[in-house]
Amino acid sequence: MNSNARAQAHKGGTFSRSHTRTQVKAGEEVGPTTKTMSHVPGSKLTMSTTSTTAR
Repeated sequence: MNSNARAQAHKGGTFSRSHTRTQVKAGEEVGPTTKTMSHVPGSKLTMSTTSTTAR
């Protein structure tokens, strides 16, 4: 079973986005991965990925 969630916010030139993907594998192993991105005018784009595995 797979699931996806997306979110974004925007105000002026500042924005942020996130995308979470969750997979449930055989044996009830859960593996969510979240990717985020944000930007503030005058600074560099920031991106990160977080991944975990739980039973």
